[in-house]
Amino acid sequence: MFVKGDRKANFTPIQFYLDRDLDVSAAENIVSVSASARTTQIEPIQGEARIGYRVTYKVIYSSGENFDSIEDSYEYTAEIKSADITPKSFVDATTNVIATEFVGVTRLKVRLMLEIKGYVVLPSGFDTMECAEGLCCKTASVRVERIEPLNGSEILVEGVERVGDKIDKVLTSDSAVCINYVSTATEICEIKGVCYTYVTYLTDGKIGYGTLAAPFEAEILAPTVTPADTAYFTPTVISTGVSVTDADNGAELKTETVVSVKGFAVAATEAEIVVDAYSRSKDIKLDYAHAVVEDNECVISSHEKFAGALPVDAGEAGMRNLLFIGAPWIGACNARYADGLTVEGIVGAEVIYLDNDGKPGRALAEIPFRFVIGGEFACRSSITASAVVTSINARIRPGDTVELNGELCVEIHGSGDREITYVASYEELADKEIPDVAISLYLVGEGETLFDVAKELNSDEEELMSLNPDLELPLKRGDKVLLYRPID
Repeated sequence: MFVKGDRKANFTPIQFYLDRDLDVSAAENIVSVSASARTTQIEPIQGEARIGYRVTYKVIYSSGENFDSIEDSYEYTAEIKSADITPKSFVDATTNVIATEFVGVTRLKVRLMLEIKGYVVLPSGFDTMECAEGLCCKTASVRVERIEPLNGSEILVEGVERVGDKIDKVLTSDSAVCINYVSTATEICEIKGVCYTYVTYLTDGKIGYGTLAAPFEAEILAPTVTPADTAYFTPTVISTGVSVTDADNGAELKTETVVSVKGFAVAATEAEIVVDAYSRSKDIKLDYAHAVVEDNECVISSHEKFAGALPVDAGEAGMRNLLFIGAPWIGACNARYADGLTVEGIVGAEVIYLDNDGKPGRALAEIPFRFVIGGEFACRSSITASAVVTSINARIRPGDTVELNGELCVEIHGSGDREITYVASYEELADKEIPDVAISLYLVGEGETLFDVAKELNSDEEELMSLNPDLELPLKRGDKVLLYRPID
């Protein structure tokens, strides 16, 4: 009997540098450079997957006393190596920018550090023996999981929010998504979450910024899903548009964000496997085998606060006041279980300030975070973590120090693996010698079951229960079990 049980295996993340020259011919000074990346295509082949991704560069610059911005996108490919990947594998991967550096002005040289991480769904299973006629078999129930990939769907997230500034022009916008809730019904998955859009804009010739939150609900068609299944989704922002309408004492910002969601559904089943067997008439040889089954998937979402400060080398001109914060990013986010579930990583942001000479300066602020999240977490293998910055604030402190604080939406995903031992096959040997004693007395040992006693006495469980009507199950150490045999 073949027992099917799929597994989700994380592949080793890769980090690499990406260099690009950007033409900013109208610039006299570069104020801010940010970049975002997203996976556009995944092609699995034997032993690896080719990842297509798009990087969008956003530059805010000044010319005289005026500020402006440019945006440009480029396509790239990378390779993920994993012995688990085959041409038929379902592979999901996310591409993220975790650091940005640049030099130059009109001919701007930008260096990014990118990270690609993800997982592959592994079809797996094992063959276990079926109990044949003439055998007494001991079985155990094993929980196994079948993983069904869910094809990507796109949803439109719209949000409207008022700000206190009159907005002349939107310079840049970047979005990130936090999924807070997923439920399953027949052929449908319901998703609830929030799309966060980081916006920089011009107001009366100055730069303003803010984070806009757009809650959303969506139904994803999933023909294979049932209400008993559990589903997991990874969101990817495809595009973000921001429009402005004047309002009393400020402006109204409308965001339209296209989000792709991709994931998998887990269906848990119980399989009965043979773990021991014997014959009352034949000596048999059992062939034991081992398998690792994934018996649990866990996801925890949590909103956590972060705060930190770091000194900045602002030169002789120093730092006077904050202009704006660029779109934040998350770097080196990971999780582990050691006396609790620990999540750690780095919140990074571009902090733009005015120095004491009235000129704009740029500081790269990177604040480490570490949280210990309470509660039970049964899935202690293949643990991964991701985070989204839901709010961020900055202050310039004395001594050219930048202080950052805000809140993160953190998601931790893990699985529970369990090794099982089962009987794969058996071989009949010689006829079994039957004892010629009329009565056998057996004293139960520690941890022995009625099946174990029946095997030792070459009987079966039904016969022993009928001969020992006062016997209580489960057996205890020292219990007496009698067996009566007819003598020819």
